[in-house]
Amino acid sequence: LSYAQQRLWFLDRLAPGGALYNVPLALSVEGPLDVPALAAALRGLVARHASLRTRFVADAAGEPRQVIVADPDVRLDVEDLSHLTGRKRDAAVEEAASLEARRPFDLERGPLLRARLLRSADDRHELLLTLHHAASDGWSVDVLLRDLGALYAAATGADAQPPAPLTVGYADYAEWQRRFLDAGVGERQLAYWTERLRAAPPTLDLPTDRPRPAVPRYTGEVLPLRLAAPLAARLAEVSRAHGATAFMTLLAVFQLLLGRYAGARDVSVGSPVSGRTRPELEQLIGFFVNTLVLRTRWEDEPTFAELLERVRETTLGAYDHQDVPFEQIVEAVRPPRDPGRSPLFQVMFSQQNVPRTTAALPGLSVAVREVPGGIAKFDLTVAWDEAPSATGELCGHVEYDVDLFDRATVERMMRHYVSLLRSALAEPAARVSALGMLSADELGVPAAGPARTPVPAATTLHGLVGAVARRLPERTALSQDGHTVSYAQLEERSDSVCRYLRARGVRPGDTVVVAMDRCLGWPTALLGILKAGAAYVPMDTRAPRERLAHVLADARAVLVLGSRTSAVPPCGDTPYTLVEDAIDTPVPDRAPRPVDVHPAAPAYILYTSGTTGRPKGVCVSHANLVHTLEAVAERYALQPDDRALQFASPTFDVAAEELFATLLRGGAVVLPAAGPVPGIGELVSLARRER
Repeated sequence: LSYAQQRLWFLDRLAPGGALYNVPLALSVEGPLDVPALAAALRGLVARHASLRTRFVADAAGEPRQVIVADPDVRLDVEDLSHLTGRKRDAAVEEAASLEARRPFDLERGPLLRARLLRSADDRHELLLTLHHAASDGWSVDVLLRDLGALYAAATGADAQPPAPLTVGYADYAEWQRRFLDAGVGERQLAYWTERLRAAPPTLDLPTDRPRPAVPRYTGEVLPLRLAAPLAARLAEVSRAHGATAFMTLLAVFQLLLGRYAGARDVSVGSPVSGRTRPELEQLIGFFVNTLVLRTRWEDEPTFAELLERVRETTLGAYDHQDVPFEQIVEAVRPPRDPGRSPLFQVMFSQQNVPRTTAALPGLSVAVREVPGGIAKFDLTVAWDEAPSATGELCGHVEYDVDLFDRATVERMMRHYVSLLRSALAEPAARVSALGMLSADELGVPAAGPARTPVPAATTLHGLVGAVARRLPERTALSQDGHTVSYAQLEERSDSVCRYLRARGVRPGDTVVVAMDRCLGWPTALLGILKAGAAYVPMDTRAPRERLAHVLADARAVLVLGSRTSAVPPCGDTPYTLVEDAIDTPVPDRAPRPVDVHPAAPAYILYTSGTTGRPKGVCVSHANLVHTLEAVAERYALQPDDRALQFASPTFDVAAEELFATLLRGGAVVLPAAGPVPGIGELVSLARRER
């Protein structure tokens, strides 16, 4: 077997009975079709191309071998649908085509080509051809259509000669491939790939609409893509100006898009190549296609022109080393294996440059179309046509996994792709981070209700709370179990925490972990940390020790602030202190006072759950937090007389919204008692009791 065939054989043995590697086609034929001549043409096609009469069997050692059948049974199944008319007939044709596309092959028994003819009328037929990928590829479809037309013409007695005999077969290619790679070429090219893919991220974590299933179903749908003629012309112009092809430019923008969606600047995608590197292979039906891994990095913030140059070098280097089968690259690189993901890449990108010859059957009108098989081999597959259409548009499609993405999500992603492409083509000298991908509608904030209150240009959260304290010092700011803290007390106590922390060495830009349950000292601790110029990191002391250790190390915490009512987390070498000590310890007048903090400085760092890997710290600035809080306070029309329940976990984003949006408007925040989350009955009683 060739290496590519060997991989498909292995996958078929691993999960038999699937249709993932079916290649379905439909030919709509109008005119007086000679059915016996068509059957003869199919027999001639199979006799001409040994790959179509090949079986895959394991020898005594369990190794797969090709067995080429000398006289295969080539059948043309004919089904009469002429008793149906109109929509019923069309629906029956589509259903038959869909079922045929999903019917699995038996690689051990063969054959690897099925033919089914649907007769709608004397002069109207639908020819369904289904091949297995182990015997064909995209280029093979054109060869099949061309040879089938010539053989049909010869069988009908038309003035045509059958195609010239082939000088080589697919089995010759498989043997040549192994000798070629064993002669040292494989080793040299593998060295290129192992170096190129060294330390490459094994996965691309795109945000999905649903969790990734442990075992993929490979169920897909297709969405058409289109670039308007002016944009397609600009694409060709910019590509030429930078010594690149349109494929390279489209790829550069696509990888940039994926990086933005995944929060990455090191992105690998797969891309197919025909694998027909010798002229005599162009006339064969067979599985020659290989897959290249195209990796691009842009951690250093290049311009788009510089990024395009990197993609150009990557693509040309991959083409120069395309002889090594993808399967050998995987074995050499040895990425972590995940049964739910393809190795090395999960997104495919291609440009269709295979020839597309329509089937020419004498005296007949033939239209060829691909049958949607409802398959998605990868998370996303984007494929563009090589040349623009007659109207100047560039067309393509995206195939997506429906278990991961909704159609609306993919449509939005592709709109961002086109917007990002337009930005890159307009300003190739711009830094990649400056290229926009959002539409005008997405950039605008729709008005709702009365005019919005302008957000102060340069504000910090603790500065705004301090302004409320100066205006409403006696108002209740916090309440829990009958105990209250006024705004004046909150301001004074948070000042004490700030001075205490600064005396302990906390400096602007540091991070302080807050490891405490809800208590009156908790909001005080948060404001005190912010006044010291540091960012707070909420921690759940009941989380697994590994998570706590990761948060402490990753956040580079200089201190852990707890309380007497909360468990003490394992802190390692990080100093630990109590908020009560920070509030109660007398601070000399000369002690450091609150510092000026820039609105762009971090207010807090929140760690994700880590369900897709290690927990990641998300940094939120004072300016962004204040902007959100002002919008929340306005939307809920919060007033000084309002009382709001702080209910979300302190380690959840919404906790800051519940707490600080209320304080910014002078209202009172009610904290439930520490301990288990109250049930519905307790919660209703608490809401009534605390008004």
